[in-house]
Amino acid sequence: MIVRRAGAADAAALAELQDVRPADLTAFADWMRVRAGTALLTAIPAEARARDLSHVTVHSGRRAVGFYLRNGFIQHRQLLLWEPPPAT
Repeated sequence: MIVRRAGAADAAALAELQDVRPADLTAFADWMRVRAGTALLTAIPAEARARDLSHVTVHSGRRAVGFYLRNGFIQHRQLLLWEPPPAT
């Protein structure tokens, strides 16, 4: 899986994946501009759990490390690593 930063040109395709009605596309695009990074870091671990993956790695620039750490990743040597919490 390759994750890249979405741009304005991706709004329609992403809206379709989320079953956003065409009438709501502008509002969805506005929401994307404000919340896309956080939304991805909610969606990616959820997808990892659904696929029963053992971990997710991120190759990040230094400026984004804090963002990943605030969203459940841990620093692991040179990687930022997310692992699902143990099942309860």
